[in-house]
Amino acid sequence: MCGVVVQMVERRTPNSECVGSNPTNTANKSLGVIFIKVSSKDKTHVFEFETDVSILLLGDVHNGAQKSRFDLVEKVLKEYPHDYFVQIGDFNDVITKNSVGNVHEAKKQIQEQIDDTTRFFKLFKDRFLGIVGGNHDKRIYKDVGFDYLKSISEMFEIPYSPTFLVLDINITGSGRGSKNRNNYVIALHHGYSGGRTFGTTAKQLDDFETFLDGVDIYVTGHTHRPAIIPFRKMEYDRKNKKILYRDGYKINTSSFIDLERYAEEKLLRPQSFAIPRITLLKNERKILTEFVTPDSFERK
Repeated sequence: MCGVVVQMVERRTPNSECVGSNPTNTANKSLGVIFIKVSSKDKTHVFEFETDVSILLLGDVHNGAQKSRFDLVEKVLKEYPHDYFVQIGDFNDVITKNSVGNVHEAKKQIQEQIDDTTRFFKLFKDRFLGIVGGNHDKRIYKDVGFDYLKSISEMFEIPYSPTFLVLDINITGSGRGSKNRNNYVIALHHGYSGGRTFGTTAKQLDDFETFLDGVDIYVTGHTHRPAIIPFRKMEYDRKNKKILYRDGYKINTSSFIDLERYAEEKLLRPQSFAIPRITLLKNERKILTEFVTPDSFERK
């Protein structure tokens, strides 16, 4: 097992062509982009690429809330048209009569939120690598036993889990089975922390790292506090009888929601809209990281 070299970089646009040889591919011909989902088993999904891969890590959208900036999600995806993306839960606000929050303050009712979700998934399905459920998304399931994200994800063949998801990404220039293949493992979980401080954010990332080993990039959300934290850990190689080092990142996503009445009542300060972006390299095993903000961004 090789360690991953990690590096911070400025905003850049990678090569847009991603081509693989497996017949079960998903293509977006308008972009000239193809990614190959080789296999899916339980919470693990394997992908093949033949070029550098850039991925936007999108956090809590809270579509339907009074101050949700759902419009920014589509804008940033259009500004990075060759990037893939994942979503870390709380895609919709989903206030019900049995949940925290005032249903009368919702900007959109639940049916409209689900309609938005269906349209969005359909529009961007060829770039959508995976989604996990958040605590807001699960409110409908708790009330009536219906997992709306599961149904819509299955409709468009987007990897989904209500808990955690693992993306096993292979990049090679010579097709499947090549010896020069670079492998990257990304794990997604919405998060659980009850606070929005850097300490609670770091703790939920540490807990995720303890929960699941062998991962290069851990991604959570929930606290609305964006963070990129490099890590190094030692692992014992049983086959070669030596200690190896694994370098990677623990990343927390931002939210797409401005300060609401609930946040003001709880003295929760506004959070940055900075979006974590990673690039996985083909020619060397290296992860590039950065924060990006939509060019059209302005607070309302």
